[in-house]
Amino acid sequence: MLVILLVTTSLLSAQEKDFIGQNETFGATRISLTQSVEPTIKGQLVLDIQHQFGPINSGIQEFFGLDQATTRLGLTYGVFDWLSIGVGRTGLYKTYDGSVKARIFRQNKDGGMPLTLSYFGNVGIYTTPWNYDNVPYDISHRLSYVNQLLIARRFGDHLSVQISPTFIHRNFVESREADNDVWNMGMAVRYLFAEKYSVTVDYHYLLSKYTADNYNNSLTIGFNILTAGHVFSLFASNSLGLVEQQFIPMTKGSWLDGDIHFGFTISRSFTIVEPDYF
Repeated sequence: MLVILLVTTSLLSAQEKDFIGQNETFGATRISLTQSVEPTIKGQLVLDIQHQFGPINSGIQEFFGLDQATTRLGLTYGVFDWLSIGVGRTGLYKTYDGSVKARIFRQNKDGGMPLTLSYFGNVGIYTTPWNYDNVPYDISHRLSYVNQLLIARRFGDHLSVQISPTFIHRNFVESREADNDVWNMGMAVRYLFAEKYSVTVDYHYLLSKYTADNYNNSLTIGFNILTAGHVFSLFASNSLGLVEQQFIPMTKGSWLDGDIHFGFTISRSFTIVEPDYF
């Protein structure tokens, strides 16, 4: 990863003025749950508040999921126009994560570069109590890693499409049969139907056999509102997790059975360093 970042630095600096404006492919750093190709703008600090309720089929006793909730708080900072770093904390499994997103190249206006390509990686650590008495505790057991290539294209003024080949490694799994390594192909679409309003769909297709046989593919449908300094997203998903090592390989819910979680994300951007082009 570091080699890629160093090699591409000079190329990105030289090409920056020829490309579409920042955040133009998807308008935000996420597509519902999925990461988009967009890094956080240089000099901007983004606060993400993600909230997801329980399944609607939990019934009136749980107020159709509203009595249950998991939350993630995250901070992401734009180091360069092409690189951002982030940290976060999720209530589910009391997970802390650190991430990096680097844009390698992006689609330009005149068609010379037809695609935007970015890399996203994170490291997560679970901090819930260790409940495996027959397994000696080691902090490395709690770690998991995500690597994604984000490949996207914007078609005209309204439609953006992305695929996300993903590799997840988990140092510890609950059985010998379970996959430490999980391969997945993510797909996402955004349709911008008005200047500030869009609908999104993202889907993650599991490729690793044991995980595919025992878990469901994640499907999330969202509605996004863009305002000055804010992105507000409403979504429904069969996934409970809010970070990639949770919602990609650990989705148990089924849309057909009513295992649907409603949630929202509020992203607020703060200018820490004024961009040079202002």
